[in-house]
Amino acid sequence: MAFTGLACIERVWDDPEDPTHAFASLRDAIDFNTIVSIGETTVSGNALQSAVLAIPFEIAAEIAARGLSVPAFEGFAETREGLAEVVDLSNLDQRPFTEIVQNRLVRDASFRFRVVEQAYEGICAFTGIRLTNGRGRAEADAAHIMPVKENGPDTVRNGIALMKSMHWAFDRGLISLADSGTILTVERGFDASAVKMLCSDRRAILPERDDEKPHTAFLEWHRCNVFKGAA
Repeated sequence: MAFTGLACIERVWDDPEDPTHAFASLRDAIDFNTIVSIGETTVSGNALQSAVLAIPFEIAAEIAARGLSVPAFEGFAETREGLAEVVDLSNLDQRPFTEIVQNRLVRDASFRFRVVEQAYEGICAFTGIRLTNGRGRAEADAAHIMPVKENGPDTVRNGIALMKSMHWAFDRGLISLADSGTILTVERGFDASAVKMLCSDRRAILPERDDEKPHTAFLEWHRCNVFKGAA
């Protein structure tokens, strides 16, 4: 038994076909970087046999801090940068728990880690290049396929690891991706030197696991709403 993520409950309503059941609508869901075992918390395992369990804010904050923490690379303890606020969540006094979910800094850091470091291992999907800084942190960005402003979720399958120049071109519709993994570019406006940086076979380097590869629904959205070339 373990905690695998957190989300805000938007509303709850009764099941019209079974009065003993109910449905819950969730929003702002975040998958944890690290699954938090019940044994690592003060939550009773027996209590989790209930369908709904209310737990104190302090315990919820501690679970969130454990689940969203970014593991340090071997020999580079400083790579936990950007998540210092997470470990301080337990010190907040009566602060609404929803603010943890909506903390953009925490969400960005968690999304980047799951996409760039875990799924793509720091490799730019369009070029195959892996650059790191002096502390071992990959320089690739975690690009949203469907942007946050369009209600795109912070899920791995809505993300792709791209070096900054490719991220810029992707967000401006100069480059996109077919469902097959083929890299698409506009006929005009994409610099020839940038084209030479692309993978020689024009196929993106994607994660091996199906549950980490870009979802075709998000790719289709990008081709239809952002990409300026012929899909």
